[in-house]
Amino acid sequence: GFGVISIENNTINYQYAEYFDKVTNNQMELKAILHVFKLAAADKDYQYIIYSDSAYSVNMINNWIYTWATNNWKNSKN
Repeated sequence: GFGVISIENNTINYQYAEYFDKVTNNQMELKAILHVFKLAAADKDYQYIIYSDSAYSVNMINNWIYTWATNNWKNSKN
C-alpha cells in the first residue's frame, strides 16, 4: 500500500491511503507518485514534494524521463 500525508503547522495530516493485493514494490511506488501527480493537477496552488526510497522511482522522475521524452517515449526496440 501507500499513503499520502500533508504537514501544516507542524501537524501531520493523513490525506490518503490505499492497499492493493498482488503487486510489486515498484508498482506501488509508481502508483503513489501518480496519485500525487493527480493531486498536484487538481490543486496547482499547493506545493507537493515526493519522498521515495526507491532508486527506480527517483531516477525515473529526475533523470530517465528526459531521455524518454526526447525519444518520443520509445525504447531502443521502438
